[in-house]
Order: sequence, then C-alpha cells, then structure tokens
Amino acid sequence: MQTTGKTDKLAIVQAEIKDWEQKEKDAEKAFNKCSKVLKREVERFETVRTKEFKAKFLEHLEALMHMQEELIRLWEGYLPDVQAIEAES
Repeated sequence: MQTTGKTDKLAIVQAEIKDWEQKEKDAEKAFNKCSKVLKREVERFETVRTKEFKAKFLEHLEALMHMQEELIRLWEGYLPDVQAIEAES
C-alpha cells in the first residue's frame, strides 16, 4: 500500500491486522482452556467408569456365588432321595 501511495488505508489495514491477531490469541486461549477442561473431564469419566465397573463386576460375582451356593443346597436336598433310590435297588 505504501508503494502504491494509498497510505490513508494503511492505518485501517494495520488496525484490522492487530484486531485479527488479538482474535487469534483469544481463540487460542479459549481452545487451550477448553482442551484442559475436556482432558480433566475425560480423566474423571475414566476414573468413575473404572470404579463403577469394578463395583458392578464384584456385585455380579457375588450374585453368581450366591446362585452356586443355592444350587449346592438344592442338590444336597436331593441327595437323601437319591440315596434312598439306590438303597431300594
């Protein structure tokens, strides 16, 4: 612009450049802040998910264990009947 002699618009263009540079800095700061928040939230989610998975897995194992105990109790209840049948034959 200086070489073409249009210096009257030079100040306007320079102001626009500074404005866009500031907008870029602000956008970068906002992006970095958002990235940090997102990373913290993902870490928190992973921690909570792991704890919940462990708790549910243990709950499932305990339920399986109780079912096996009930099955053993039922089979032990049939044992006298089976022994009686064997004694008759």
